[in-house]
Amino acid sequence: MDVKRRIRIRKLIRRCVVLAAIVGVVLVEYDRNDKRWDKLDKILKLFPDAEEQETEVM
Repeated sequence: MDVKRRIRIRKLIRRCVVLAAIVGVVLVEYDRNDKRWDKLDKILKLFPDAEEQETEVM
């Protein structure tokens, strides 16, 4: 193999590894945020008529 070709392949592999790490972090953060929204939905379901009471007062 040519030396330049090896260098290109190494750079490509390095970029792929970095990109995979970034995607992994983003997916983990997205999953955490999704779980937070689920918790918020559960809390809001504890007060089902709070929204109705606010509209009746106005």
